Amino acid sequence: VLAASQRTSLLAVAEGDRVAFLDAYVVSGGEASAADRAGLRPVASRGLPFAVVGVAFDACAGESLCAWGLRAAAVFTVGDLAALGPTIALALPEAPPHDA
Repeated sequence: VLAASQRTSLLAVAEGDRVAFLDAYVVSGGEASAADRAGLRPVASRGLPFAVVGVAFDACAGESLCAWGLRAAAVFTVGDLAALGPTIALALPEAPPHDA
């Protein structure tokens, strides 16, 4: 799962229970050398207590990222140089049972 922030030039890539942040400028081939792109490493990473099924940056304030799973979600801030701020855990309401 992938999300991009126009304000911070970061890409958020979620796989399993981890969200990694990549510098979009390096990924796109900006002034990075081939060696930089070959050894592409996240500038920050965060583990979460649930499997992530979606991520999205806040369109108005691009430094907030929401990551969600099937039963939980988390919102955290991404500061300068991908410094990760505190995480706010959110519980998602249970869906009502479907009548068969």
